[in-house]
Amino acid sequence: MQQNCEIRSEAGGAARYSGAMSVAPEFDNAQWSVRCRGFVEDTPGRLRLTVELRSGEGICDVFVEELSDRVEVEVLVCAELAPGGVTTTELYLHAPLAGRRLVDLATGAPIHDPRQSG
Repeated sequence: MQQNCEIRSEAGGAARYSGAMSVAPEFDNAQWSVRCRGFVEDTPGRLRLTVELRSGEGICDVFVEELSDRVEVEVLVCAELAPGGVTTTELYLHAPLAGRRLVDLATGAPIHDPRQSG
C-alpha cells in the first residue's frame, strides 16, 4: 500500500498535513502516533518517512518542526478503510537535513536512513 501526501511548512517553521481520508463512519476518528521505521532524503529537503500500519489504519496527519540541530516529526494515524502494511509518506522541508538529526516525536528516538551505516 502506498500513501503519498505533500507536507508544506507554514510560516514559523511548523508544518501540518491534514488529508482527506476514507474514514470508516463507525469510528470516531481518534488519532494516535506511530513510530517511524526510517526515512530517505531522496532530494535535498524532500523526505520519505516509512511507517508500518495495521489493518484498518491510515495516515491522517504529519507534524514537522524544523530546528537548527534537528527536525522533529510525528505521524498520526486514524481508523480508515485500508489494509495494513508498510507505507511511506513524503514531506518537504524548508531546507535540506544537511547533518541535522531526524527525531520521531512518538518515541523521542532518532529516525535512521537505512542506506547509512552506523
